[in-house]
Amino acid sequence: MTDVSRFCRNSTAAGTGTADRLEKLGYIERKYSSEDRRKVLVQLTKKGETLLKNCHATVSKLYELDDEFLESLHRLIPDLALAS
Repeated sequence: MTDVSRFCRNSTAAGTGTADRLEKLGYIERKYSSEDRRKVLVQLTKKGETLLKNCHATVSKLYELDDEFLESLHRLIPDLALAS
């Protein structure tokens, strides 16, 4: 968990909370090290792998958008957030 938290630039507590939520949603599973019970290994489930693939596909499509459209979207997002 420490390595995952560092990678995400979060505290270990924040990383643990995120992992708790992802585990409840079925995206990850935790496995405890047989050598050291303090070590927790985190692994994607099939559901998590599917989500990751879908995210990659979505992000790839964003790279195909032209700069003018992205600038318009950037200006509109704060307004959409306020409207909800």
